[in-house]
Amino acid sequence: MLAAAVVALAPAAANATVYYGFSFTESDSIGGGTGNVTGALAVNDAQDKVIDIFGTTGIKGAIRGLVPDGTYNVDNLFSPAAPFVTSQGVGFNTSSGVIIKLEYTGSPGYYDMHTDEGGTASVGSLILTLLQPVLYNFSFTEIDSIGGGTGNVTGSFTVLESVHRVVGISGTTGIKGAIGGLVPVGTYNVDNLFSPDAPYVTSQGIGFTTAAGAIVKLEYTGSPGFYDMHTDEGGTASVGPLSVTREAVTVPEPVSLGLFMVGLASLFVTRRRAA
Repeated sequence: MLAAAVVALAPAAANATVYYGFSFTESDSIGGGTGNVTGALAVNDAQDKVIDIFGTTGIKGAIRGLVPDGTYNVDNLFSPAAPFVTSQGVGFNTSSGVIIKLEYTGSPGYYDMHTDEGGTASVGSLILTLLQPVLYNFSFTEIDSIGGGTGNVTGSFTVLESVHRVVGISGTTGIKGAIGGLVPVGTYNVDNLFSPDAPYVTSQGIGFTTAAGAIVKLEYTGSPGFYDMHTDEGGTASVGPLSVTREAVTVPEPVSLGLFMVGLASLFVTRRRAA
Protein backbone atom coordinates (compact mmCIF):
# COMPACT_ATOMS: atom_id res chain seq x y z
CA MET A 1 0.00 0.00 0.00
CA LEU A 2 1.81 3.09 -1.24
CA ALA A 3 1.06 6.76 -0.84
CA ALA A 4 -0.39 8.28 -3.99
CA ALA A 5 0.37 11.72 -5.38
CA VAL A 6 -3.01 13.39 -5.78
CA VAL A 7 -4.30 16.83 -6.76
CA ALA A 8 -7.87 18.02 -6.18
CA LEU A 9 -9.84 18.62 -9.35
CA ALA A 10 -12.63 21.20 -9.46
CA PRO A 11 -15.94 19.91 -10.91
CA ALA A 12 -17.09 20.89 -14.38
CA ALA A 13 -20.49 22.18 -15.41
CA ALA A 14 -23.43 20.14 -14.16
CA ASN A 15 -25.06 17.46 -16.32
CA ALA A 16 -21.84 16.99 -18.32
CA THR A 17 -19.80 13.91 -19.10
CA VAL A 18 -16.30 14.77 -17.98
CA TYR A 19 -13.21 12.76 -18.88
CA TYR A 20 -10.31 12.25 -16.50
CA GLY A 21 -7.05 10.65 -17.53
CA PHE A 22 -5.43 8.50 -14.86
CA SER A 23 -2.13 6.77 -14.34
CA PHE A 24 -0.49 4.90 -11.49
CA THR A 25 1.85 2.02 -10.78
CA GLU A 26 0.75 -1.32 -9.36
CA SER A 27 2.63 -3.98 -7.41
CA ASP A 28 1.03 -7.45 -7.57
CA SER A 29 1.08 -9.22 -4.20
CA ILE A 30 0.42 -12.61 -5.85
CA GLY A 31 2.58 -12.70 -8.97
CA GLY A 32 5.09 -10.22 -7.64
CA GLY A 33 5.06 -8.18 -10.85
CA THR A 34 4.75 -4.44 -11.27
CA GLY A 35 3.24 -2.41 -14.05
CA ASN A 36 1.82 0.89 -15.14
CA VAL A 37 -1.95 1.43 -15.33
CA THR A 38 -3.13 4.19 -17.67
CA GLY A 39 -6.46 5.16 -19.15
CA ALA A 40 -9.47 7.41 -18.78
CA LEU A 41 -12.64 7.65 -16.73
CA ALA A 42 -15.91 8.99 -18.14
CA VAL A 43 -17.79 10.63 -15.28
CA ASN A 44 -21.40 11.81 -15.09
CA ASP A 45 -20.76 15.04 -13.25
CA ALA A 46 -24.36 15.48 -12.09
CA GLN A 47 -24.40 12.06 -10.40
CA ASP A 48 -20.72 11.89 -9.32
CA LYS A 49 -20.67 8.54 -11.08
CA VAL A 50 -18.14 6.78 -13.27
CA ILE A 51 -20.03 5.61 -16.36
CA ASP A 52 -17.17 4.16 -18.39
CA ILE A 53 -13.49 3.30 -18.13
CA PHE A 54 -10.88 2.32 -20.68
CA GLY A 55 -7.15 1.83 -20.77
CA THR A 56 -4.62 -0.83 -19.92
CA THR A 57 -3.03 -2.45 -16.88
CA GLY A 58 0.57 -3.57 -16.74
CA ILE A 59 -0.24 -6.98 -15.26
CA LYS A 60 -3.82 -7.97 -16.12
CA GLY A 61 -3.98 -6.64 -19.68
CA ALA A 62 -6.42 -4.23 -21.28
CA ILE A 63 -9.29 -2.67 -19.33
CA ARG A 64 -12.54 -4.02 -20.78
CA GLY A 65 -15.14 -1.68 -19.35
CA LEU A 66 -16.86 -0.82 -16.09
CA VAL A 67 -18.59 -3.48 -14.00
CA PRO A 68 -22.14 -2.75 -12.75
CA ASP A 69 -22.68 -1.26 -9.29
CA GLY A 70 -22.68 -4.00 -6.68
CA THR A 71 -20.37 -6.30 -8.61
CA TYR A 72 -17.55 -7.15 -6.22
CA ASN A 73 -19.29 -4.61 -3.93
CA VAL A 74 -18.20 -1.57 -5.97
CA ASP A 75 -20.19 1.68 -6.05
CA ASN A 76 -18.33 3.37 -8.97
CA LEU A 77 -18.61 6.76 -7.29
CA PHE A 78 -16.19 9.57 -8.11
CA SER A 79 -15.40 12.97 -6.65
CA PRO A 80 -13.30 15.70 -8.32
CA ALA A 81 -11.69 16.25 -4.91
CA ALA A 82 -9.34 13.79 -3.19
CA PRO A 83 -9.66 10.95 -2.42
CA PHE A 84 -11.63 10.73 -5.73
CA VAL A 85 -12.99 7.21 -5.09
CA THR A 86 -14.59 5.54 -2.07
CA SER A 87 -13.61 2.54 0.01
CA GLN A 88 -15.96 0.45 -2.18
CA GLY A 89 -14.15 1.64 -5.25
CA VAL A 90 -14.43 1.65 -9.03
CA GLY A 91 -14.54 -1.77 -10.68
CA PHE A 92 -13.59 -2.91 -14.16
CA ASN A 93 -13.08 -5.98 -16.29
CA THR A 94 -9.75 -6.90 -17.87
CA SER A 95 -8.70 -8.86 -20.94
CA SER A 96 -7.23 -11.53 -18.63
CA GLY A 97 -10.75 -12.22 -17.30
CA VAL A 98 -10.08 -10.75 -13.86
CA ILE A 99 -12.32 -8.12 -12.24
CA ILE A 100 -10.35 -5.38 -10.51
CA LYS A 101 -11.45 -2.59 -8.21
CA LEU A 102 -9.49 0.51 -7.25
CA GLU A 103 -10.42 1.61 -3.76
CA TYR A 104 -9.49 4.20 -1.16
CA THR A 105 -7.97 2.73 1.99
CA GLY A 106 -9.24 5.45 4.33
CA SER A 107 -5.78 6.92 4.84
CA PRO A 108 -5.16 10.12 2.87
CA GLY A 109 -3.14 9.38 -0.26
CA TYR A 110 -3.33 5.58 0.05
CA TYR A 111 -5.11 3.27 -2.38
CA ASP A 112 -5.30 -0.45 -3.14
CA MET A 113 -6.35 -2.60 -6.08
CA HIS A 114 -8.15 -5.87 -5.38
CA THR A 115 -9.04 -8.65 -7.79
CA ASP A 116 -11.88 -11.15 -7.63
CA GLU A 117 -9.28 -13.92 -7.59
CA GLY A 118 -8.04 -12.73 -4.19
CA GLY A 119 -5.04 -10.62 -5.19
CA THR A 120 -4.12 -7.22 -3.82
CA ALA A 121 -1.91 -4.67 -5.55
CA SER A 122 -0.49 -1.54 -3.98
CA VAL A 123 -1.08 1.67 -5.90
CA GLY A 124 1.60 4.29 -6.16
CA SER A 125 1.68 7.79 -7.68
CA LEU A 126 -1.99 8.11 -8.61
CA ILE A 127 -2.29 11.01 -11.06
CA LEU A 128 -5.57 12.41 -12.42
CA THR A 129 -5.90 15.02 -15.16
CA LEU A 130 -8.84 16.54 -16.98
CA LEU A 131 -8.92 15.48 -20.63
CA GLN A 132 -10.07 17.73 -23.44
CA PRO A 133 -11.86 15.91 -26.30
CA VAL A 134 -10.98 16.84 -29.88
CA LEU A 135 -13.19 16.74 -32.98
CA TYR A 136 -12.09 14.97 -36.16
CA ASN A 137 -14.29 15.45 -39.22
CA PHE A 138 -14.59 12.53 -41.62
CA SER A 139 -16.14 11.86 -45.01
CA PHE A 140 -16.23 9.01 -47.50
CA THR A 141 -18.48 7.31 -50.05
CA GLU A 142 -20.13 3.93 -49.54
CA ILE A 143 -21.32 1.28 -51.99
CA ASP A 144 -23.93 -1.09 -50.55
CA SER A 145 -23.22 -4.70 -51.57
CA ILE A 146 -26.81 -5.74 -50.77
CA GLY A 147 -29.03 -2.94 -52.03
CA GLY A 148 -26.53 -1.70 -54.59
CA GLY A 149 -26.96 1.92 -53.55
CA THR A 150 -24.27 4.49 -53.02
CA GLY A 151 -24.10 7.44 -50.67
CA ASN A 152 -21.92 9.92 -48.90
CA VAL A 153 -21.07 9.50 -45.23
CA THR A 154 -20.04 12.62 -43.31
CA GLY A 155 -19.68 13.44 -39.66
CA SER A 156 -17.37 13.93 -36.71
CA PHE A 157 -15.56 11.73 -34.22
CA THR A 158 -15.10 13.03 -30.67
CA VAL A 159 -11.69 11.71 -29.63
CA LEU A 160 -9.64 11.51 -26.45
CA GLU A 161 -6.25 11.75 -28.08
CA SER A 162 -4.17 10.67 -25.09
CA VAL A 163 -5.90 7.28 -24.95
CA HIS A 164 -6.66 6.98 -28.70
CA ARG A 165 -10.36 6.45 -28.04
CA VAL A 166 -13.47 7.65 -29.87
CA VAL A 167 -16.05 8.65 -27.25
CA GLY A 168 -18.68 10.16 -29.51
CA ILE A 169 -19.84 10.27 -33.13
CA SER A 170 -22.36 12.28 -35.12
CA GLY A 171 -23.27 12.65 -38.76
CA THR A 172 -25.25 10.97 -41.50
CA THR A 173 -24.97 8.07 -43.94
CA GLY A 174 -26.35 8.12 -47.45
CA ILE A 175 -27.95 4.68 -47.18
CA LYS A 176 -28.76 3.98 -43.51
CA GLY A 177 -29.78 7.50 -42.51
CA ALA A 178 -28.54 9.59 -39.59
CA ILE A 179 -25.83 8.29 -37.28
CA GLY A 180 -27.44 7.74 -33.89
CA GLY A 181 -24.41 7.33 -31.65
CA LEU A 182 -21.41 5.23 -30.72
CA VAL A 183 -21.89 1.61 -29.65
CA PRO A 184 -20.00 0.28 -26.59
CA VAL A 185 -16.64 -1.41 -27.07
CA GLY A 186 -17.15 -5.11 -27.74
CA THR A 187 -20.49 -4.61 -29.52
CA TYR A 188 -20.12 -6.26 -32.91
CA ASN A 189 -16.47 -6.75 -31.82
CA VAL A 190 -15.55 -3.05 -32.23
CA ASP A 191 -12.74 -1.42 -30.26
CA ASN A 192 -13.52 2.26 -31.11
CA LEU A 193 -9.81 3.05 -31.28
CA PHE A 194 -8.52 5.98 -33.33
CA SER A 195 -5.20 7.32 -34.53
CA PRO A 196 -4.64 10.81 -35.97
CA ASP A 197 -2.52 9.17 -38.66
CA ALA A 198 -3.62 6.75 -41.40
CA PRO A 199 -5.16 4.23 -41.31
CA TYR A 200 -7.02 6.05 -38.47
CA VAL A 201 -9.06 3.01 -37.37
CA THR A 202 -8.21 -0.64 -36.68
CA SER A 203 -9.42 -3.87 -38.23
CA GLN A 204 -11.99 -4.11 -35.39
CA GLY A 205 -13.25 -0.67 -36.23
CA ILE A 206 -15.55 2.02 -34.90
CA GLY A 207 -19.20 1.10 -34.42
CA PHE A 208 -22.34 3.22 -34.47
CA THR A 209 -26.11 3.00 -34.64
CA THR A 210 -28.18 4.41 -37.48
CA ALA A 211 -31.68 5.76 -38.01
CA ALA A 212 -32.47 2.66 -40.11
CA GLY A 213 -31.87 0.49 -37.03
CA ALA A 214 -28.68 -1.13 -38.25
CA ILE A 215 -25.41 -1.21 -36.32
CA VAL A 216 -22.57 -0.26 -38.63
CA LYS A 217 -18.83 -0.49 -38.15
CA LEU A 218 -16.12 1.19 -40.16
CA GLU A 219 -12.98 -0.94 -40.26
CA TYR A 220 -9.57 -0.99 -41.87
CA THR A 221 -9.03 -3.88 -44.28
CA GLY A 222 -5.29 -4.12 -43.74
CA SER A 223 -4.48 -2.75 -47.20
CA PRO A 224 -3.38 0.91 -47.23
CA GLY A 225 -6.26 3.15 -48.26
CA PHE A 226 -8.91 0.42 -48.20
CA TYR A 227 -11.79 0.26 -45.72
CA ASP A 228 -15.06 -1.60 -45.34
CA MET A 229 -18.34 -0.93 -43.59
CA HIS A 230 -20.18 -3.92 -42.14
CA THR A 231 -23.68 -4.03 -40.67
CA ASP A 232 -25.18 -6.41 -38.14
CA GLU A 233 -27.68 -7.28 -40.89
CA GLY A 234 -24.90 -9.00 -42.83
CA GLY A 235 -24.27 -6.27 -45.37
CA THR A 236 -20.90 -4.98 -46.50
CA ALA A 237 -20.22 -1.63 -48.12
CA SER A 238 -16.99 -0.65 -49.78
CA VAL A 239 -15.60 2.67 -48.60
CA GLY A 240 -14.16 5.19 -51.02
CA PRO A 241 -11.37 7.62 -50.13
CA LEU A 242 -11.54 8.25 -46.38
CA SER A 243 -10.86 11.86 -45.50
CA VAL A 244 -10.10 12.76 -41.87
CA THR A 245 -9.29 16.27 -40.65
CA ARG A 246 -8.70 17.55 -37.14
CA GLU A 247 -10.80 20.52 -36.06
CA ALA A 248 -8.75 23.66 -35.41
CA VAL A 249 -10.85 24.29 -32.31
CA THR A 250 -11.21 21.58 -29.68
CA VAL A 251 -14.44 20.56 -28.00
CA PRO A 252 -15.25 23.18 -25.29
CA GLU A 253 -13.31 22.26 -22.20
CA PRO A 254 -14.78 21.97 -18.70
CA VAL A 255 -14.63 25.32 -16.95
CA SER A 256 -12.65 23.70 -14.17
CA LEU A 257 -9.56 23.08 -16.32
CA GLY A 258 -8.13 26.51 -15.59
CA LEU A 259 -8.70 25.99 -11.87
CA PHE A 260 -6.96 22.64 -12.11
CA MET A 261 -3.89 24.22 -13.73
CA VAL A 262 -3.84 26.89 -11.00
CA GLY A 263 -3.95 24.07 -8.46
CA LEU A 264 -0.96 22.40 -10.09
CA ALA A 265 0.96 25.66 -10.07
CA SER A 266 0.15 26.21 -6.39
CA LEU A 267 1.25 22.69 -5.57
CA PHE A 268 4.56 23.28 -7.37
CA VAL A 269 5.17 26.54 -5.49
CA THR A 270 4.30 24.91 -2.16
CA ARG A 271 6.71 22.07 -2.81
CA ARG A 272 9.50 24.47 -3.79
CA ARG A 273 8.99 26.47 -0.60
CA ALA A 274 8.96 23.29 1.46
CA ALA A 275 12.24 22.29 -0.15
